[in-house]
Amino acid sequence: MKKFNTRTLFLLLVCVAFIASQGCRTAKVTTRETHDTVFVSKTITVTDTVFKTEATQVSEWLPIDSLLKPDLNPVTKQFKNARLTITRYAGGIKADCDCDTLAIKAQLIHTQEKEYRARSQTETKTITIRERYVPGFIKFLAWSGGIFWLALIAYFTFKKLFK
Repeated sequence: MKKFNTRTLFLLLVCVAFIASQGCRTAKVTTRETHDTVFVSKTITVTDTVFKTEATQVSEWLPIDSLLKPDLNPVTKQFKNARLTITRYAGGIKADCDCDTLAIKAQLIHTQEKEYRARSQTETKTITIRERYVPGFIKFLAWSGGIFWLALIAYFTFKKLFK
């Protein structure tokens, strides 16, 4: 029995490599999606409080002669939140002094806003495998050609081995 020579072995390996390299190529697509979300938290605090005002004083000086006149026009004087009114009323003098407020009730509104950020990321890989449509007649020719090459290689290999 003869041994394989180097040339025959090389030819056999080239044929196997040729047949093995006839694969399909696939396309890979990567999609990356990013979502940014902002949440705003708003807090409103209402506080009841009382503001105290300063004491005020109003004074007016009028001469006695002007008070005795029959056509005395009302005299009004105001300072801050106090008001003084002097009028002639039913044969006498009437003085009204009133203070608007000594304390003011108020509601204080305090607003606080906070921002929260969230980020989510989605990565999708899509692999597309394209299958080619090969008509039956072409498949027949390809198979018969492959079988012919294998038979031809086997014939020459065995012919040299058993010579």
